[in-house]
Amino acid sequence: MKIKLLALIALALSPIAAATPAFAQSQVLRPILVENFCNSSVSLWVDHADGWRNWHPHGDFTIAAYASTYLQANGIRLHQRTDHDMFFYAESTNGTLTWDGVYNRSVNGYSLPMRRQSAVLKNGAFVIKLTC
Repeated sequence: MKIKLLALIALALSPIAAATPAFAQSQVLRPILVENFCNSSVSLWVDHADGWRNWHPHGDFTIAAYASTYLQANGIRLHQRTDHDMFFYAESTNGTLTWDGVYNRSVNGYSLPMRRQSAVLKNGAFVIKLTC
Protein backbone atom coordinates (compact mmCIF):
# COMPACT_ATOMS: atom_id res chain seq x y z
CA MET A 1 0.00 0.00 0.00
CA LYS A 2 2.85 2.41 0.83
CA ILE A 3 4.44 1.80 -2.58
CA LYS A 4 1.19 2.66 -4.40
CA LEU A 5 0.80 5.82 -2.29
CA LEU A 6 4.38 6.89 -3.00
CA ALA A 7 3.91 6.20 -6.70
CA LEU A 8 0.75 8.33 -6.76
CA ILE A 9 2.51 11.19 -4.94
CA ALA A 10 5.45 11.01 -7.35
CA LEU A 11 3.08 11.03 -10.32
CA ALA A 12 1.19 14.02 -8.92
CA LEU A 13 4.40 15.99 -8.34
CA SER A 14 5.99 15.18 -11.72
CA PRO A 15 4.48 18.21 -13.54
CA ILE A 16 5.99 20.50 -10.88
CA ALA A 17 9.38 18.85 -11.20
CA ALA A 18 9.19 19.01 -14.99
CA ALA A 19 8.36 22.74 -14.90
CA THR A 20 11.22 23.65 -12.57
CA PRO A 21 14.06 23.50 -15.17
CA ALA A 22 12.07 25.64 -17.61
CA PHE A 23 11.45 28.22 -14.89
CA ALA A 24 15.11 28.20 -13.87
CA GLN A 25 16.17 28.53 -17.51
CA SER A 26 13.94 31.61 -17.92
CA GLN A 27 15.96 33.38 -15.22
CA VAL A 28 19.33 33.03 -16.98
CA LEU A 29 21.56 36.06 -17.57
CA ARG A 30 23.38 35.98 -20.91
CA PRO A 31 26.23 38.19 -22.16
CA ILE A 32 25.16 40.52 -24.99
CA LEU A 33 26.91 39.79 -28.28
CA VAL A 34 26.62 42.16 -31.26
CA GLU A 35 27.37 40.88 -34.76
CA ASN A 36 27.81 43.49 -37.49
CA PHE A 37 27.53 41.93 -40.95
CA CYS A 38 27.70 45.29 -42.74
CA ASN A 39 30.53 46.95 -44.64
CA SER A 40 30.32 50.02 -42.40
CA SER A 41 30.97 50.50 -38.70
CA VAL A 42 27.87 51.01 -36.58
CA SER A 43 26.96 53.10 -33.54
CA LEU A 44 24.69 51.20 -31.16
CA TRP A 45 22.58 52.08 -28.11
CA VAL A 46 20.81 49.47 -25.94
CA ASP A 47 18.33 49.33 -23.10
CA HIS A 48 18.68 45.94 -21.44
CA ALA A 49 17.43 44.14 -18.33
CA ASP A 50 19.79 42.31 -16.00
CA GLY A 51 17.13 41.77 -13.36
CA TRP A 52 13.36 41.60 -13.16
CA ARG A 53 12.35 44.93 -14.76
CA ASN A 54 15.79 46.28 -13.85
CA TRP A 55 16.52 48.26 -17.04
CA HIS A 56 19.85 49.85 -17.96
CA PRO A 57 20.44 52.13 -20.96
CA HIS A 58 23.92 52.15 -22.50
CA GLY A 59 25.55 53.69 -25.56
CA ASP A 60 26.94 54.57 -27.75
CA PHE A 61 29.05 51.60 -28.74
CA THR A 62 30.98 51.51 -31.99
CA ILE A 63 31.03 48.13 -33.73
CA ALA A 64 33.52 47.81 -36.62
CA ALA A 65 32.44 46.56 -40.04
CA TYR A 66 32.18 42.76 -40.22
CA ALA A 67 32.99 42.47 -36.50
CA SER A 68 31.46 40.82 -33.46
CA THR A 69 31.88 42.00 -29.90
CA TYR A 70 30.47 41.53 -26.44
CA LEU A 71 29.08 44.76 -25.00
CA GLN A 72 30.89 46.22 -22.01
CA ALA A 73 30.36 49.32 -19.92
CA ASN A 74 33.12 50.57 -17.61
CA GLY A 75 35.04 47.35 -18.24
CA ILE A 76 32.14 45.13 -17.15
CA ARG A 77 30.43 42.81 -19.62
CA LEU A 78 26.72 43.57 -20.00
CA HIS A 79 24.17 40.79 -19.48
CA GLN A 80 20.54 40.35 -20.50
CA ARG A 81 17.82 38.22 -18.94
CA THR A 82 16.45 35.69 -21.40
CA ASP A 83 12.90 36.19 -20.12
CA HIS A 84 12.96 39.89 -21.07
CA ASP A 85 13.20 41.47 -24.49
CA MET A 86 15.98 43.97 -25.11
CA PHE A 87 15.74 47.25 -27.00
CA PHE A 88 18.35 48.70 -29.37
CA TYR A 89 18.92 51.48 -31.86
CA ALA A 90 21.79 51.48 -34.34
CA GLU A 91 23.02 53.58 -37.24
CA SER A 92 25.92 53.18 -39.60
CA THR A 93 28.67 55.70 -38.99
CA ASN A 94 28.47 56.75 -42.66
CA GLY A 95 24.78 57.67 -42.13
CA THR A 96 23.32 55.35 -44.77
CA LEU A 97 21.68 52.71 -42.54
CA THR A 98 19.46 52.81 -39.46
CA TRP A 99 18.04 50.04 -37.28
CA ASP A 100 15.16 51.66 -35.40
CA GLY A 101 11.73 50.83 -34.07
CA VAL A 102 8.64 52.19 -32.38
CA TYR A 103 9.75 51.98 -28.74
CA ASN A 104 11.04 55.34 -27.52
CA ARG A 105 13.65 54.72 -24.84
CA SER A 106 15.88 57.23 -23.11
CA VAL A 107 19.68 56.84 -23.25
CA ASN A 108 21.99 59.54 -21.94
CA GLY A 109 19.21 62.13 -22.10
CA TYR A 110 18.19 61.30 -25.68
CA SER A 111 14.96 59.61 -26.70
CA LEU A 112 15.72 57.00 -29.36
CA PRO A 113 13.19 55.00 -31.44
CA MET A 114 14.39 51.54 -30.47
CA ARG A 115 13.70 48.14 -31.92
CA ARG A 116 12.57 45.28 -29.66
CA GLN A 117 14.85 42.24 -29.75
CA SER A 118 13.62 38.89 -28.44
CA ALA A 119 16.08 36.34 -27.14
CA VAL A 120 18.27 34.94 -29.90
CA LEU A 121 20.95 32.76 -28.39
CA LYS A 122 24.31 31.81 -29.85
CA ASN A 123 27.02 30.02 -27.86
CA GLY A 124 25.32 31.03 -24.62
CA ALA A 125 25.03 34.73 -25.53
CA PHE A 126 22.04 36.99 -26.25
CA VAL A 127 22.68 38.14 -29.83
CA ILE A 128 21.92 41.35 -31.72
CA LYS A 129 22.58 40.65 -35.41
CA LEU A 130 22.91 43.68 -37.71
CA THR A 131 22.60 42.92 -41.43
CA CYS A 132 22.53 45.23 -44.43
